[in-house]
Amino acid sequence: MKKTFLFLAALAMSATVWAVDGTYKLCTSTDDLVAGEHYIIANGVDGDVYCMATESNANNRKKVSATVSESAIEVAEESGILTLTLGGESGAWTFYTDNYAGEDGYLASAASGKNNHCRVIADLTTATITFSEGSAAVINLQPHTERTLLRYNPSGLFACYASGQNPVYLYKKDSATPTPATLDSLVIKGKATKMEYEVGEAFDPAGLEVWGIYTKTVKHDSISQIKSGITWTLDPETFEEASDNASVTLVASYKDLTTADTTITGIKVNAPAPLPKYATIYTSNVTLSTTGGTSATEAKVVVAKGDTVDALKAGTGSAAGVLVVSIPAATKTLHFHVVGWNGKSVELDINGEALAITSDAGISNNSPFTLKGTASDYYYAIDPKGATTITFTATKDNRFVLYGVNAELEEGVVAAPAFTPTDTDFDGSVEVTLTCETEGAEIFYALNEEVTSMNAQQYTEPIKLTATTTIYAVAKKDGKESASVNKTYSLVPAYTLEELVAAGAPTADKKKVILVLENEVITGIDGTRGIYVKSGDQEIEIFCYNLPTTAVKGGTVSGRAMGDWFLYGTQEPKKWELQPADWSWATFAAPGDPTGLNNMNASKKAVKQVVNGQIVIVRDGKAYNVLGF
Repeated sequence: MKKTFLFLAALAMSATVWAVDGTYKLCTSTDDLVAGEHYIIANGVDGDVYCMATESNANNRKKVSATVSESAIEVAEESGILTLTLGGESGAWTFYTDNYAGEDGYLASAASGKNNHCRVIADLTTATITFSEGSAAVINLQPHTERTLLRYNPSGLFACYASGQNPVYLYKKDSATPTPATLDSLVIKGKATKMEYEVGEAFDPAGLEVWGIYTKTVKHDSISQIKSGITWTLDPETFEEASDNASVTLVASYKDLTTADTTITGIKVNAPAPLPKYATIYTSNVTLSTTGGTSATEAKVVVAKGDTVDALKAGTGSAAGVLVVSIPAATKTLHFHVVGWNGKSVELDINGEALAITSDAGISNNSPFTLKGTASDYYYAIDPKGATTITFTATKDNRFVLYGVNAELEEGVVAAPAFTPTDTDFDGSVEVTLTCETEGAEIFYALNEEVTSMNAQQYTEPIKLTATTTIYAVAKKDGKESASVNKTYSLVPAYTLEELVAAGAPTADKKKVILVLENEVITGIDGTRGIYVKSGDQEIEIFCYNLPTTAVKGGTVSGRAMGDWFLYGTQEPKKWELQPADWSWATFAAPGDPTGLNNMNASKKAVKQVVNGQIVIVRDGKAYNVLGF
C-alpha cells in the first residue's frame, strides 16, 4: 500500500524563481517605484548594513548582513536576503514575496492590537511609499491602522511601529540582472533521521532533502533545496510486521515534477510493546509541582469512573508550556498520561525525546478537566536514563495537561534523596527538606563535600541555609545505599538601585540579583507590563506583566525584587532591565499618598493597622513598619 502526504517546513523555493543574484540600486524618489520590478529593504545607505532576510521569527523579519558600495548592494544567490515584487500603483502598492515558497504572500503589519509585527500573509495587502530626506523610504503597511510604519529595530528585526526606531531604505534590482531561472527536475538527498519504528508506524522522511535543479539562460545551472510544499508517496504505507531490515520506497513530488524512486533499507521495526501495569493508574506517586514550569498551573482531571486526580496544565495560546517533574533516581520507567488542550494535537520534547500526540477528543476548557472520547487512554512510558527530573516542553500548540505520573523503581534499589524546594535561588535564608521514596530509609548529608563516614550527619529536620551551599545526600536501608545526589542553593546578592547600576551586568547573559527599592520615584510606565526608575542618567525598566493600577508615574515604589538583570539594547543612555516573577513584592505610593497606605488597602494585598501607637502594614501575616516596608 502507498501513502501520500504533504511535508511542511519553514522555507522553500518556488517552481519558477527569480535569480535574486545581481545588483540592487538605492531608490531616492517615487520615480524609482515601478510595478513588476524587484526590490530589497535595508537599514542603511553606505558600508556594512542589514537587509530584511528570508528568515523570520514568529512575528517579524530577521536581518542578514550586506554591504553598500556606491549606493548599490550586490546580492548573491544564496545570500538569504528577501526579494520583493512591487505591485499595484501609487497609494496602493503591494510587496509580494515571490522568490521563495513557504511564506508566499504579501508583506503586512499586524492585524490588530498593540503588536509591532511585520509578517507575510496570504491576503492581498497594500502599502503607501514615500521618501524623506536622505532617501529614507517611508513605508506604511496595512492592515493595522496605527502600527504601520516599517522600521529597523536595533535588536536585529524589521517590524512595524507607530513611530521611532531606525529608518529603512529601498533598493531596486538593476534591469541588467539575469532573467528568471526555471526548475527542471528534482532529486532526493540527505539521510533519514529515524531508522527505528514500531509495527503500525509510517516512515518519517525527516532528514531527507529534496533539491531542485534550475536552468538559467545567462549563467550556469544551479541547485537549491526545497523545504515546503513537498508531497511524499510511501510504499508500504505503514510497517506491518517486525523486522531488522525493513525497507520503504518513496517518491517526492513538487508542483508538476517528481523524483525517481528512492528505496531506504536497513530499517528496524519492533513489535509493539505490551502496556505495563501503570497504564490504567491515573493518580501520581510523584509530587506534581509547577516549580520550574512555564505558564504552569495546578489542576484536576476527571478520569474513569468519575474519579478526580491531580494534574498540571502548562502553556497558553501564545506561550509554550514547560513542566519539570522530579522523580526518584532509582526510577526504571516513568509512566504518565498527557493530552492536548481542548482537542488539539500536541508535540512534546521530553528530555530530548520527541512525542507527537494526536488528540481526537481532548479535554474541557476549565479545571476540573473532563476527558472526552479516548483521551483517557493517552498513556506513555519512557526510560529516564538516570535523570532525576523530566522536562516536558511543548513544541506544537503550546498547551497540554499532564497527570497520572508514576515512577516504577528498580527492585531492591534504595531511592536517592530528593530536595525541596527545587528552586535553588534564595533571598536571605532557605530551609531545605530531604525526602526518600524508599520507605524506612535513613538519610545522611554533608555540606559542601561528599558524604563520608567521617562527616555524615543524619537528617532529622529541615536544613537552614544562609549562604550559598551545596548539600550532598545519600539514603541507606538494610545495608544498601542509594546513589549520592547533591544540589547547590545560591544566595542571590542584594543591591540598592545605585549599587546595581554601579555593579553593571553582562550584555549577553542575564544574572540573578535582588533589587532593594525604597521610595524610588517612578519615571515612566510601560503599558501594563513594567515601570521605569532612574539612578542618575541610567534608566532601569522593572519588567513584569499585569502591572498593578496603583503604579503611577510620579509615584514611588518600595520592596525587594528577585529577577534577571541585564543590559537591554544598545541605546544611550544605557537601559537596564530587571525581570522579576511578579509584582507581589512591591508597594506603590501615588503622589499625595507618600506611604502607599491608600493603594495598599485598595489592592487588598496589605492592610493598615496601628500597633502600640505606630502605623504598620500587615501583609501575609507579617507586620512591617511603613518606612521599612
